[in-house]
Amino acid sequence: MLRSSERELVRKLIFNPEGERDANRRRIVKGNPTNIIELNNIKYGWAFELYKTMGFSNFWIPEEIPLLEDRKQYERQLSDYEKRAYELVLSFLIALDSFQVDMLKDFGRMVTAPEIEMAITAQEFQESIHAYSYQFILESVVDPIRADEIYNYWREDERLRDRNQVVAEVYNEFIRKPSEENFVKAVIGNYILESLYFYSGFAFFYTLGRQGKMTNTVQQIKYINRDELCFVEGTEVLTERGFVDFRDLKEEDLVAQYDMETGEISWTKPYAYVEREYEGSMYRLKHPKSGWEIVATEGHEFVVRNLKSGKEVKKPVESLKLHPYASIPVAGRYKGAEERYDLWEYISSRTTLLERKKVKSKLSPVERLLVALQADGYIDPLRRGKFTGYQQLRFYFSLERKVKRFEEILRECEAYGVKWKKFRRAEGFGYTVYYPKDLSPRPTKFFDEWVDPGKVNNEWVRDFIEELVNWDGYIPKDRNRRRVYYYSTKEERNKDLVQALCALGGMRTVVSKEKNPRARNPVYRVWIYPEEDSINTQSMVKEEFYYRGRVYCVSVPKGNIVVRYRGSVCVAGNCHVSLFRNIVQTLKKESPELFTPEIKSWIREYFKYAVDQEIRWGQYVTQNQILGINDQLIERYIKYLGNLRISQIGFDPLYPEVTENPMKWIDDFRKINNTKTDFFQRKPQTYAKANELRW
Repeated sequence: MLRSSERELVRKLIFNPEGERDANRRRIVKGNPTNIIELNNIKYGWAFELYKTMGFSNFWIPEEIPLLEDRKQYERQLSDYEKRAYELVLSFLIALDSFQVDMLKDFGRMVTAPEIEMAITAQEFQESIHAYSYQFILESVVDPIRADEIYNYWREDERLRDRNQVVAEVYNEFIRKPSEENFVKAVIGNYILESLYFYSGFAFFYTLGRQGKMTNTVQQIKYINRDELCFVEGTEVLTERGFVDFRDLKEEDLVAQYDMETGEISWTKPYAYVEREYEGSMYRLKHPKSGWEIVATEGHEFVVRNLKSGKEVKKPVESLKLHPYASIPVAGRYKGAEERYDLWEYISSRTTLLERKKVKSKLSPVERLLVALQADGYIDPLRRGKFTGYQQLRFYFSLERKVKRFEEILRECEAYGVKWKKFRRAEGFGYTVYYPKDLSPRPTKFFDEWVDPGKVNNEWVRDFIEELVNWDGYIPKDRNRRRVYYYSTKEERNKDLVQALCALGGMRTVVSKEKNPRARNPVYRVWIYPEEDSINTQSMVKEEFYYRGRVYCVSVPKGNIVVRYRGSVCVAGNCHVSLFRNIVQTLKKESPELFTPEIKSWIREYFKYAVDQEIRWGQYVTQNQILGINDQLIERYIKYLGNLRISQIGFDPLYPEVTENPMKWIDDFRKINNTKTDFFQRKPQTYAKANELRW
């Protein structure tokens, strides 16, 4: 009889009439399913979305990548050491994906949630594509006899045979004894295989590719390895400085992240920055009537709100359905929150600290005066207060409404030391305002010189907008029965700051630029919808086009950022999901009894063992004879990956002394996509479908 710690994990029945239908009672393992795949109710939404991504998007055809040049280089340019490493790495990768194709079937038989089983099935299919890709590389690059020898390397090379046995043993143990404990060990083994065991081999291929060698083989590897999904060049992200081009982000910049549960915006420091070359399908979402548009790579997720239920989900841009009952958020509400985190703690357990900063919630009288100054005032350059202590400002009004409002503000400002004189003009009145030289903020015509988006909340923003449109705009009456404000300015800086504030105040904006041939500067017009924070998808159109250039993005804890493209603001996602990492994290919450102290100790020790084995294998393969990679680099790189991977499932780093990636160039090099486009076809055929499971 099995010990309690080795309780048998029973395979689910093909059909179980007594099983549970309630999705809320589903479990990854040890559930009681009918085994009928009912997808009208989903418990593990991340798994179903991953299934659709792997099953319908992450797909490529190995034959579409010509390898003739690689064959020539293999024969004429590779050194004997490079050939040996090339063959050994391919032989090992073939074994790894062979194990995966078979073992994933056993995982699927034990999993009792249909959406997770479907994701596992999709991964199994992709692993078979990977195995076929390696076979295609071999038959294209080496002669058939040599290819057969490479397949049989494990019989001849003792180190390779031992390596295969080490990887497979944790799987074999579960097959021999399908206990709960061995299931957890096999899941961890799968996670390590996908996220660690491939990587010294990948590093070797990328080293060759960096030197211009075997570039098409390297391209096949890139399709198998993971990719980031990004925004087109020219897109901006909302920061405490306002909207900033991704290219101009500074290390100290805090960016705006959006919480789908609350609609609240908080500031945080990105934990990852992406800038890379991209060639492939790009999608443009357009709202022709308003001129709103946003552009992102295929697969990039956008936040979509169901207008009936109010629930928000994330959808890849290519699968977005445009209809009257869905909208895309374009603004949130900033209430003074800043999210801080330690990178390793966040990666391991999603632990962050949400702090409430002291922010302003109401416009002060002096700030109202500066709003009026921007619209209708003049800063006298000859009377700056050198001797009097007062900067002189001048205002001229003809509208009774503005005269009344201005004098109300001036009377309130007297408490701050502001003095003023009024005089009659032919049309209306003029005012000389004496602004104390030591009074902050200093008088200026530019909002960004005194408004700090990080120090004001959504209530202050609404107060600001209400004041602003009284001076430099107007409020149309009953326009389409929707409340709407209008603001115009010749200063692009002011337009940008107003739009950034509206994104923090829960207000949708539409911006246009009108050029008068007789005027030096164009006029920017901003339509502000104070009761709308999203844009309906009904009138949108979606366009796919071929793009070649740089793309950008950042990653934040909440997984959603506020971006702007050509004056159009949007909330978009940026996070990715790993199947077995999410299975581990979900199991820890759902079945904590599986993670006994003994199992936790085993996980740490097994990770150390796996890191040591991968280092030894990488060094054996390269023999310290490959230009661009050596034994020391391999050791530090694999230890860095070991730290990262174990932290991602909730454990402390194994090697505290290794805190940085010693081969950072790999992250950039492996992200370059290639697209084969037939311009006589209606649609570009994109092979930038990188597997989400390699991270």
